[in-house]
Amino acid sequence: MLTDKLYDCLSPMVVLCACLWLAGAEYPLAVLSGGVFRLGHWLPRGELCPRGGAGLRAALLVASPPARAAPRRRARLTWAHYARRSDIAVAFVLGSAAAPRRGSRLAREAALHGDLVVGNFTDSRRNASLRALSMLEWALDRCPLAPFIMKVEDHVFVNVPNVLRFVEHHKYEVRTAWGSLAREAGGEYLRGDAYILTADLAGALLRRVWREAYSPHEARFVWRLLAGAAAAAAHEPGLAAPPPPPRARSPCPGCRSRARSRSGNNSTTDTRRLAPQRHT
Repeated sequence: MLTDKLYDCLSPMVVLCACLWLAGAEYPLAVLSGGVFRLGHWLPRGELCPRGGAGLRAALLVASPPARAAPRRRARLTWAHYARRSDIAVAFVLGSAAAPRRGSRLAREAALHGDLVVGNFTDSRRNASLRALSMLEWALDRCPLAPFIMKVEDHVFVNVPNVLRFVEHHKYEVRTAWGSLAREAGGEYLRGDAYILTADLAGALLRRVWREAYSPHEARFVWRLLAGAAAAAAHEPGLAAPPPPPRARSPCPGCRSRARSRSGNNSTTDTRRLAPQRHT
C-alpha cells in the first residue's frame, strides 16, 4: 500500500512529530524554531522607521491577522494617529504565505495606509509565535536604533503619552522586558497582549531561535527566549487593557441629554488607564 511505503520511508521521529501536530500538541523538542521560522518580509516598509530609528523613542508593533481590518481601522482612528509624530513608529505586522496579490483587499489597504508589514509566514493562531519573531526581525533589520520595542495585539488600546513617559523613565535599562506576568501550573510567563522590550533584546532573542524548540503558545515561547537570553522581566500590569464596551443606545435620544443637563455633567468620556502608570 502507498501509505505503508510512505510510513516506511519516514523516521519514527518525523512520524511522532506529525502525530503530535495532528493531536493539537505543541511542537516536540525535535522541532527547533529555526526549522520553522523563515526570515524576510514581503512588505518590509522600511520607510516607517526612517534613518534606522534614529531619534525615535519607541517602535510600536501591532500584531494583527490579515482578516482583522476593522480593528486596524479603529486603531488608526484612535491611538495609532500618534504615528504622525517624528519620535514614534507604528506598524501593523501580519503574515502571508506569498506576496499579497495585486488588487486584493490586503494590497489595497497596504497601498492606502502604508503601515502594513507583511512577514514571510502563514498567519494563523498556531503561528502567533512566528509573528512575534517576525516583529523582532523587522525591528532589528529596519529599526535598529529605536531604544524600545512595544508589541501589542490589535484589540488593545494604547495610551501613547503614558508609554512615552514609561520609556523615558526606563531609558537607561538594558536587556529588560516589561509586561503582565502570569503564573500557571507550567510556570511563569509574559502575557502576549502587550509587552515592552529594550531594543538590545531583539538580536539576543533571535539568536536563541536556533536553539529553542518551537511552541505555538507565544507567551510561553517568548518567555523561554527571554530566559535563554538571561533577560530581566518586570511585572507591569498596566501596559494593556481591552477597549471599553460600547455604550447601550438609548431608546430616547433626548433623554440622555436632559439627564446630563440635570446632573450638570456634560462629559460622556469613559477614561481608562491603558498603559504604564506614570512614574514619579
